[in-house]
Amino acid sequence: MKSLGFLTHQEIFNHAVQRLFGQAQASLLPRGGGAYRGYCGGCPVGSFIKPRDYMTAMEGVPVRYIAKPPENVSAYIDIGVAALKRALLRSRINVSDPLAVELLSCLQNVHDVFGPWEWCERLASIARQFGRLERDVQPPLMRYFRRAARLPKPTHTAPLSVPLLVSPKSRQALLAIPSLTIQANRNSNVH
Repeated sequence: MKSLGFLTHQEIFNHAVQRLFGQAQASLLPRGGGAYRGYCGGCPVGSFIKPRDYMTAMEGVPVRYIAKPPENVSAYIDIGVAALKRALLRSRINVSDPLAVELLSCLQNVHDVFGPWEWCERLASIARQFGRLERDVQPPLMRYFRRAARLPKPTHTAPLSVPLLVSPKSRQALLAIPSLTIQANRNSNVH
């Protein structure tokens, strides 16, 4: 859906995927939660916000709030919601389109809640959910992990998973650590 110079859902998705794989780590606030702007970049939604439009009042405000009527938004975040809405409009994102807001919310969730090792799977799920998104998200993530772990280029095209990244012996050692769970890596205080 392209009208009035707004970015399409595909363009939003592609930009967010490039941003996520480019920074290869989550940008978090000092007290927890995802950041629109941070020391290593920011969340995919924050990548659309130009420096002149950014306000610290946006931090901690989930992007899904821009689709809510003003009377349903708490008074303490209404300035952040208005600033976020204005910044996204200036970035050519149709904030009146419920699907665009839902897509942004899903992309924000990938960054804020899941670890980079899960991004590929989550982004593929978002692509399936929105149906029209045609982007292969696996190669950029595999390139990142090969570079980070200095592993040789794989000779197969199996789906990316932890067993491809560590040896069987290392995998057993990692699984033996009781505190190493996916839940421990998720941050429950997200925007």
